[in-house]
Parts: sequence; C-alpha cells; structure tokens
Amino acid sequence: MGGPGAPGPYRTGPFPSPAGGPWQAGAFGGLRPADWGPRAVARLIDFAIVAIPSALIGALIAAIWVGGQTVLYGGTSNSARNFWIVYSIVGYLLLVGYDAVCLRCWGCTLGKAVMKLRVAVVGGRGHPGEIPVRQVIARAAVFYLVNLFGWVNVIALLLLCVLDLVLFGLWPLWDRPLRQGLHDKIAQTVVLQDS
Repeated sequence: MGGPGAPGPYRTGPFPSPAGGPWQAGAFGGLRPADWGPRAVARLIDFAIVAIPSALIGALIAAIWVGGQTVLYGGTSNSARNFWIVYSIVGYLLLVGYDAVCLRCWGCTLGKAVMKLRVAVVGGRGHPGEIPVRQVIARAAVFYLVNLFGWVNVIALLLLCVLDLVLFGLWPLWDRPLRQGLHDKIAQTVVLQDS
C-alpha cells in the first residue's frame, strides 16, 4: 500500500498542499472532493448511530457522579447543573473518540463508509486512510466542540448550535476548491468521494 498506483482498498497519489493552487482532476489519486449532500447524510447516519449510546452512557456516568457527590457531600443546589456538565463532557469525549478512532483505523466513519466517502490529509502522501493521530483528534475535537456546552442556558446553546452549523456543516457549500469545513481546515484534511 505504498506509493502512487499501489493496489489496495484506497487509491493513492500525491495530495496537493493547502497553498498549492486549485484542486485538479487526478489529485488525491483520482478521487474528488465530496459534495455537501453525501457529507450531510453521512453525518446524520453517524449521529443516529452514536447519539443514543453516548446519551445513555453520558446520563449514566453523570447520574453516578452526581449521586456520589450527594452521598459524600450532601445535596446541593448545583446538582442539576453538575449533572449536565458531566453529561456534556462524557458525550463530547465519546463523540470525539468515535470519530477519531474510525478515521484513524479506516479513513472513514460508519456514515462516511455508507456514503462512500473517505478523509485524506491535505499536503501529504499516501492513501486516504492514513491520517496522523493528532489530525484526527484535532478534527473531531473541533467539530464536536459545541457538545461541551450542553449545560449552558437554552438561548446560548441555540446560538452556539447555529454558529456550529455554519462553521462546520454549511462551510463546505461555499469553500473551494476542496469543500472543507472549518474542522477540515484546522486539521488539514479533506473529505473525498470514493466512487
């Protein structure tokens, strides 16, 4: 699975650098930057797969944490807030972990696999599945950042969600030539259509 043209599940080839001019056909081993629609569907699939388990695990850990605090220190008026803070942190870590492990091991999440999408490094060489750990963690950590704020008031959370939608969800609609979201730009990755 080495250099350009090597056989295997991923097509290989030189990847353009971020400052290396416009994307051209043939870059990324013949793969092209993914359109917005398949990316959005892939995220919805991932959300459906991960949201319920992470919500249940987050609620369980938060309830245990708050219950332990109540037993050790007595009931406090901050119990509900503490529950939501722990719930948000656990959910965030699970979402980041899911995304980072999937991208590091397979070059895609389950949703991206269904939609035939791959994530590749911009400015590197190799197949789309080989992304350095720091890049997959940075990409996921930035993308799911809004989930850390599940404990804030509803209006602030809604404003954060709108900002999140624009920066990460909608940004690829107008970004050219690589159709990157802000999380892709920070991690120097690009989502490619694998068909």
